[in-house]
Amino acid sequence: MSEDLVKLLPGDGPLTRRILKRTREAGLDYRIDTVVVSIGRRRKGTKIVAYHVPKDIYTEEFERREQQKLRKEQQLAIKAEQQEREKREKTVNEQCAKFPKLDRSRIEEFYDQQTEIKSFDEVGYLHKLGTKSYWRKLGFNVIGNPVEVVVRGKQCFNLYRPSQLRDISTRTSLVNLKNRWLKKYGSSELALAEALRFANRLQKVCFYEDFYALKDQWIKSNQHLLVDGKIARVEERMCWSCDGSGMYYKDEECWKCSGTGIYSSRTLYEHRYRIEDRVFSFHSYVQPKLLGEEKGADLPAYGQPFRPDELPLPPQSMLIKLIEELM
Repeated sequence: MSEDLVKLLPGDGPLTRRILKRTREAGLDYRIDTVVVSIGRRRKGTKIVAYHVPKDIYTEEFERREQQKLRKEQQLAIKAEQQEREKREKTVNEQCAKFPKLDRSRIEEFYDQQTEIKSFDEVGYLHKLGTKSYWRKLGFNVIGNPVEVVVRGKQCFNLYRPSQLRDISTRTSLVNLKNRWLKKYGSSELALAEALRFANRLQKVCFYEDFYALKDQWIKSNQHLLVDGKIARVEERMCWSCDGSGMYYKDEECWKCSGTGIYSSRTLYEHRYRIEDRVFSFHSYVQPKLLGEEKGADLPAYGQPFRPDELPLPPQSMLIKLIEELM
């Protein structure tokens, strides 16, 4: 290869066209490397694999293209920076309007740290967010760093998620806890119902597999206390074999779902019990002995927040042991 020529691969179309055009306009020669390829049955053709073009033209066009790419990247960076400034200003203004007592500088600091700000009506076990003191009242210790903050007036409190919770280590024995609850609620039946109610809510915080078997056992054995039963919802799983159409082929019924399009279904029921003039409501897949026509509650986060007089709670694992003991 001549020292005045460099090899140019044809992969970059715009650059190749510009270099070849300048070379032709300058009246200079360039060479083409080709190979023979098959283009069909018993047909051959040629394919260009490289050009040998003047080195100075190649260098000038390559550098010009790199400068164009650099300018475009700079323009995009400036645009992205401007968009981020506008987004920051808009978000900070919205937060300032939402939390008027909180200094703007503090809100800007939270934004720059990518820390979300919540109000107190957006936290609690139903929202899967809580402060250290809140989780401790529910029987948990917190590990790890805070994930968000909650604002009340000018005060800010760190928030933590359920994945950061661990049961509190306590020296209280199961016997002492049982005696306290029997004294507080007056009877083992009422203490057991309250323990089930609290543990049922805590399942939304940390899942304990053993609890639902205990809950269903209690529901089955206390149907004589049932005052009302309702259907909350019917949960259907679409048949994956026919994608819910019911037909495996155009004229063949799906054998997995027998043409229904539903692979399986189960019904969630609402049970309402009266225990010593107190009404308790639980959801279960166990069918109640009494079943009314009115639809039951079907809320994604069913249950009321814990009242201050209900707290603090014992650790969830101990609460489940208390249920086993009382049953």
